[in-house]
Amino acid sequence: MTIPKLLFAATLTAAVTFAGRAAADAPRASDIVAKMAATNESLQSYKVRIHFDVDLHSFITMHPTLDGTYYYKKPDKAELDFDTVPVVAQEFKHFYASMGSPSTWGQAYDISLASVTSDGGRERYTLKLVPKHDGNVDHMLVATDSSDYAIVREQWFYRNGGVISMDEHNQRLGEWVLPKTQTADFKLPSYQAHVVSAFGKFELNAKIADSVFGR
Repeated sequence: MTIPKLLFAATLTAAVTFAGRAAADAPRASDIVAKMAATNESLQSYKVRIHFDVDLHSFITMHPTLDGTYYYKKPDKAELDFDTVPVVAQEFKHFYASMGSPSTWGQAYDISLASVTSDGGRERYTLKLVPKHDGNVDHMLVATDSSDYAIVREQWFYRNGGVISMDEHNQRLGEWVLPKTQTADFKLPSYQAHVVSAFGKFELNAKIADSVFGR
């Protein structure tokens, strides 16, 4: 075998070996989801005020500000109540209240590991969630950081071609990790919007009646 062929064979063998090790070293999607669920496992409930700055582009352009209260109760009850209910608020109400919880994702989605990237010594895992039942959502991509396994990015891909992308900056409150700000871009057939959400003070393990949800 000539030297060029030997070099090619050695390079190919090294590449295959590296790819095999990378695949073997990659964690299972179920393990990542379990760590995400464990991040706030002891948190039973919370409520928090949220302020929304919205740039909405439809048949007209609007720049409203909205305020509301977000309620969460374990395992996956969520509700967003706006102080006022203009049309634009209704557009976002369902989305912000229907993200679910890692502890119950397995019941609603088929989950796989889409990608692994490194940043500053930390790993970012991106999961692909495909609904088990037909609906408006084709699939979701959810990214988490190995430093705390909180969600840092979500993307929703709809069957009608719409996409919602949201980046989340988190904060540590005692033993729990919760959102501080969220920046979302809605690119849907009926409208486009850029939404910046700022979270206020969390009331942790608050007493929240079940009647709050689904209103």
